[in-house]
Amino acid sequence: MNLCMIEPRLIGYSGHLYNYAISVKREIESRGGKFCILVSNECKKEIISELNGVPVFNKNPSNSLFSSLFSRFILVPLIFNTHLYLGLSKFKKMTKYRWNFFMGTTQYFDMFAIFIFNIFLNNNLSLILTARMSNYNIEHKRWSISIIWYKIFLRLLYFQNKFKNNIYFITDSDNLKSEYEKISRFKINLLPIPHTLHLSKKKCKDDINNLVVTSLGPPRIQKGFTQIEKLIKNYLINKDEFDKKIEFHLQCNSIQDKSTYDSVKSLKELNDSRIILYEKSLSEEDYFNLLRKSNIILIPYSRLSYSVQTSGIFTEAMGFGKLTIINKDTWMSQQLKKYNIDTYCDTNNDDEFYLLFKHVCKNYNKIKVLASKASVDWNNYHNPKNFVNKLNQLIKK
Repeated sequence: MNLCMIEPRLIGYSGHLYNYAISVKREIESRGGKFCILVSNECKKEIISELNGVPVFNKNPSNSLFSSLFSRFILVPLIFNTHLYLGLSKFKKMTKYRWNFFMGTTQYFDMFAIFIFNIFLNNNLSLILTARMSNYNIEHKRWSISIIWYKIFLRLLYFQNKFKNNIYFITDSDNLKSEYEKISRFKINLLPIPHTLHLSKKKCKDDINNLVVTSLGPPRIQKGFTQIEKLIKNYLINKDEFDKKIEFHLQCNSIQDKSTYDSVKSLKELNDSRIILYEKSLSEEDYFNLLRKSNIILIPYSRLSYSVQTSGIFTEAMGFGKLTIINKDTWMSQQLKKYNIDTYCDTNNDDEFYLLFKHVCKNYNKIKVLASKASVDWNNYHNPKNFVNKLNQLIKK
């Protein structure tokens, strides 16, 4: 299979766009296939080199366009669809290979560009589109306004597919599968997550008397970094209640909101040797080294987004057999329930979060046995080989 990924928003190592792409690339090429990825001219040169990237997109439109309702509804679909189509048409003119196209995250502001691009695409070539973002507010029990565009563009693509028969929708969350099947006539296919990577085979020996507790990935308000700040301060006040030494390793680069900035500033002002802050982007190797030496990973993500959306950090943590502390009623907590691991609570409640953290530290050995067993089953399903196998089966039906 020759696979061309479409990732205009991949510009650096932050997030899991790079990890996702490199795991798929390695698997495709190990089978003798060709792989490339379409990126913007903002993308780091080393990533372009590593991923066989083709910088066909101009600089990405500003995220500030999402700050107002009018912009999100009127300007965003117009500007982002135009941006995507111009890059896709540029690549089509310059390539000599026949590619199947795969978009790792497809949103409403991408779909009309995909529709136009597919008009001129050979029917024998596939378009695989990934539903990754939720559009339903579980707290207010209502759809976002963008659902109007989703329904319009999904209907256009469905009508087009009656003639082309080359569009496939996938997701990695059974909750998202249900959500998108409510707003579309497409069958949404559930596939594994590929970026558990071969690096999970390299283990670090646990020192159960010195626990490394981490927060991975750039901090954002919906990822609960302010809650982590409160947890750490709560621990420092009550550290005599713990029978283990604890170090906190926190990734805190690319801060985008004031509350997170204030939390990072407050932790720095503590000037405590038990708090290690990583203020620069981590390379793939450094990221996985930090993940590997972690004992407990804090993932107090907001239920608004993560009730249905998956988490790359959680996926990798499960692959490594790491203990995670999760916000309840999220996709991640549902996965833990399957393995009888009850390390989730209402992390917005400071007392609950602290008490669960204390419980996990005290019962580390017992919970670690469950996490290690779960990682075997997890890695048997979530891996690059299984992902590419299922992708192949899907487009050859």
